[in-house]
Amino acid sequence: MKDSLFCPQIRAQLYDSIVLPILIFGCTKGVYMLSAVTTSLNVTMVLTLRKFFSLLISFLVFENAFNMFHVIGAAFVFIGTFMFSVSFKSF
Repeated sequence: MKDSLFCPQIRAQLYDSIVLPILIFGCTKGVYMLSAVTTSLNVTMVLTLRKFFSLLISFLVFENAFNMFHVIGAAFVFIGTFMFSVSFKSF
């Protein structure tokens, strides 16, 4: 008889019900710990970088197309964050 953990549906259900909530809890706890020791701008920049690296990893792993619109969008996000940080210091 085939081992039940080799079934893709059971592995997906285990991942969704056990592994994913643990990862989400860890990420959420990390964000709250970061927001307790630094400013909201730093938290936003860290989260933006994390999302950017997640996007890059998804392009590499799943071999999705990375086009000029992705580059322009990432540039807008980083330029906007930089402009906000510069204007935030003037207050």
